[in-house]
Amino acid sequence: MKKLLSLILLLSFTIKAQEIKIGTQTWTTKNLDVSKFRNGEAIPLAKTNAEWELAGKKKQAAWCYYENKEENGTTYGKLYNWFAVNDPRGLAPKGYHIPSDAEWTILTDNLGNKAGTKMKSTSGWDNNGNGSNTSGFAALPSGDRKENGYFAYVGAYCNWWSSSKSYSEHAWSRQFYDYSDLVYRNNGYEQYGFSVRCIKDCSNDYPPNIELNKRNAEEKKNTAKLEAELDRAFKVLCSCGCCSNTFLRKNGWGHGEPNHPPTRLTGDLEQTGCLSPINVLLVGFMGIYAQMGDKNPLQSSLEDFKFCSKNCAYNCGR
Repeated sequence: MKKLLSLILLLSFTIKAQEIKIGTQTWTTKNLDVSKFRNGEAIPLAKTNAEWELAGKKKQAAWCYYENKEENGTTYGKLYNWFAVNDPRGLAPKGYHIPSDAEWTILTDNLGNKAGTKMKSTSGWDNNGNGSNTSGFAALPSGDRKENGYFAYVGAYCNWWSSSKSYSEHAWSRQFYDYSDLVYRNNGYEQYGFSVRCIKDCSNDYPPNIELNKRNAEEKKNTAKLEAELDRAFKVLCSCGCCSNTFLRKNGWGHGEPNHPPTRLTGDLEQTGCLSPINVLLVGFMGIYAQMGDKNPLQSSLEDFKFCSKNCAYNCGR
């Protein structure tokens, strides 16, 4: 009986030691490392590039270790696609949930300036990119996995999913770089493999409060409105025929790559002067929106494209 009691106390201490309270929220201090959903069913492991890509195309949950090396799981936990995050069987353990976009914002707002430095671990980051970890969050550079199965950026970068969908085939996440003291609000492709952190449920109910519910509802409404306005801006650009050298990729705005064919719009906004280089929404090999500060990336792109469409309309005599 004494041994059983000691084991229970040890487990309780271990769980508590892997949590940190930041403001009104309680976060886990380690990346999620489960291979089963909350209901006990197995989450499919996708090792090969073909397995990972197929799971994404079928919109099926999948996990892997970085570079499929189990030893990486000891340090960084597992990488999950967003279909695992959004699966109704539940990815987070009982008593926890995957944080929404609004909950991530509450965390970074609470930490204020240089939130990235306060959240990054004191070791493990490349290029002297270690943080102070004064928050206790202990963010490690776990890298990610692309939709085609390729791994990238361990040591220099990490990304955590939220439970909030942003728009078609994308969901919000939070991103850290070795060279920056900021936390980036990222629009990630659902087929990517990102790390996952959990946040503790409220003792009485979840979602935890009216303020959070309100923020979630406003975010969803604003995103839908911005998408509609962007669509109108695209129609002006396409009908005008200006900006014709780059393209809109299926998973983000910006400069494309040979492996990602165009889907809706062609146009090199930077070359035509529609966007200044500093305002171009960088996609590159990340396949994401990169955003400085707190502005919604859809809002940023809307402002830039409105400016572009205005100039195109003027040049076309419209």
